[in-house]
Amino acid sequence: MKNYINLQSNLNMALANYNKREDNMNKKLISQVFALIIIIISLIIMIGLIFQIPILLLAISGYITIKFITALCFFLIGLMLFLISKKLSNFSELVVPMCSFLVLLLMFTFLLSFLIGIKLGIEDLFIKESPGAVQTLFPGLPSMFTMIAFILIAPAGFVVIFDYENKNNKFLWLAIFVTFIGSLAFLGYLIQKPLLYYTLMFSNPMALITAVLFIFAGISLILLREKEQNKEGRK
Repeated sequence: MKNYINLQSNLNMALANYNKREDNMNKKLISQVFALIIIIISLIIMIGLIFQIPILLLAISGYITIKFITALCFFLIGLMLFLISKKLSNFSELVVPMCSFLVLLLMFTFLLSFLIGIKLGIEDLFIKESPGAVQTLFPGLPSMFTMIAFILIAPAGFVVIFDYENKNNKFLWLAIFVTFIGSLAFLGYLIQKPLLYYTLMFSNPMALITAVLFIFAGISLILLREKEQNKEGRK
């Protein structure tokens, strides 16, 4: 009887572990899918901007277009999230913090330029945006809240690689803020409230596709946070 109880207990434990592994694998897969979507869409937009192919710009008539520097940063963030979701290697330990650093460097530079009111010319370094772009006060410059969202999500690469204490909490808060910024802008487009997608007197508004990609990035980061939390729970 005692052996039967022990066997039943072991079977239940094995089943629970299997279900947990399946759950972790599903979360990892969804996170990777979101990361790949971000990478693919950002590449399509950059190619569309470089070669001036309107059908590739994913810009709905009358809506704000995404800036080239925004698409570039999304490509770096998507690559960072995809590599984080996989088993860390020497390659990913080099590329992930590099992606984080480049995004932070670009966005802090743009934010500083925006706050002090001095055009540094970096916004025209890759692609020069036409002054007639829809609702664009500052050609080539991302929305202020786009810069903030990138600055919030980029440090995730450093958090994972250097394994800081309480990284799960940091993952969660970074993911929540980024998802909230994207969701608020997306809601603004749905209910046609320009203020919600950050149409301000002093800043460019956030593009619809930018809002969607931030939602994807935030969800991907939340799922990665759960993956890391489960991994630590097994230690």
